[in-house]
Amino acid sequence: MEWLAGALPWGLGLLMAGGAAFRLRALRPDWMHALVLAVALTVSAVLMPLARVETLGHEAEYLEILLGTRGLDAGNAARMPAMQWLLWCMEGLGLGQRAALAVSLLSGALACVAWAAALGRMHGRWVGLVAGLSLALWGNLAAWSSSIYNVVLPFFFVCVAFWALSLLMDGEDPLGAGLLAGAAAGLAVALRLDTLWAAPAGLLLVVLNRPKAAARWGPGLLVGALIALGSLLAVRGTGELPGSGEWLGSFRMNSALLVYFEPFQRLWVLPAVLIGAGLGLRAKWRTWIPLCALVVSVHLAMAGFNDYGSRHLLAAGLALSACLGLCSTQRWAWLPLGVAGLGLVASLVDTRQRFYASEEHFAESVQSDLPQWSLQDLGDCALITEDERVAAEGEQLSHFNLWDPEEFAGLQAQHGCVLWLMGVQDYRWSSLAVRDRAMRVERLYDLEPLAVVSNSEDGYVALVLRVGRARRWPSATLVRTLP
Repeated sequence: MEWLAGALPWGLGLLMAGGAAFRLRALRPDWMHALVLAVALTVSAVLMPLARVETLGHEAEYLEILLGTRGLDAGNAARMPAMQWLLWCMEGLGLGQRAALAVSLLSGALACVAWAAALGRMHGRWVGLVAGLSLALWGNLAAWSSSIYNVVLPFFFVCVAFWALSLLMDGEDPLGAGLLAGAAAGLAVALRLDTLWAAPAGLLLVVLNRPKAAARWGPGLLVGALIALGSLLAVRGTGELPGSGEWLGSFRMNSALLVYFEPFQRLWVLPAVLIGAGLGLRAKWRTWIPLCALVVSVHLAMAGFNDYGSRHLLAAGLALSACLGLCSTQRWAWLPLGVAGLGLVASLVDTRQRFYASEEHFAESVQSDLPQWSLQDLGDCALITEDERVAAEGEQLSHFNLWDPEEFAGLQAQHGCVLWLMGVQDYRWSSLAVRDRAMRVERLYDLEPLAVVSNSEDGYVALVLRVGRARRWPSATLVRTLP
């Protein structure tokens, strides 16, 4: 059954994609597509320091399958059967971690090309070029392209699905376009469940544009929907989905947080996003209402997950990069577009610096004018840390203990104070996505830096922050407390 749950989506998806390839002659690569591909690969494979990469958390479980030390199982939302099966096949072919990394890097780069091609069909080649380059320079995508976790590969299939829909809107062969869109959408969900939240935008695109010959393109989309549904039911049958039962509290906590859209929410990028959205709605509202819906549906749906983070917003980045692409159509919008481009580059540089950063690098970034404490100076306060050098695994408190205001109040009442020991995992970018949780804490509570705690024997370093009053408007602050 484990084999079937992983192999069936791939079998059906590749069969449908093969049928589409015989009918479609739509992708005519040109210098624009080559440029997007070259920039994307340069950013993710050259600019990002891949030598630092560590395989952590759920990604390590996938690596065990790839190395042949772990067998296939029924899986769950963090260990999807289709992704397990792909890595199991790679292991059988003698392909190792380098090959899996190459697949991820290439998937991220080709996703940029597919999105550039899709927007080129809908809005013109220059719009597609700028959007594709914006996506290639996005630090969030570049960093996740280094991971064999099931993030970038399903995102690639989301982009292919939108490209296939653009072919359908543009009058290409409806049977081939429908097969390709259904195959890509089905495989995306089979590899990662939360890609399902891109589906409303795709469906809205079809409903508003009403492509001809529904009897020819409809079956492909229907089979894709059945693949997605089957994958959802297979994983749902293994137990509750992550965050089940905590949706309302998580939504209240996350719905106002825009920090995971970095850098599109920042003041030097946001004007170009808003200008592009306005231009798009005026030029082709039937295309842009679905793209606006893509941002809203992904954000609001994933805000109900207690571990929501930047990895869940790759699909939303498609619409945001498209907004930048639309700015290229008006000369008066080139200035905000240029400023937004600089913002993307600055964010990319920051991501590169944090990318699997060492503890020594983190120590250099911590405020040096604070008092220096030892672990003994921490007193009896509740300590928010998951570092075994400070607290044994069974005695640790984590970021998750701060999500519920009542639980936080209980910790304060019991211990008198709550201290967060911000360590290297909170500072750096890694596939554990601990930094996403750290940024949430920064915006949920008033934080007061007290000291830097260190231990020369094991190299431990942390910034000690007193966790104070919960903020009424979590995303309203522009003040950064954390390094």
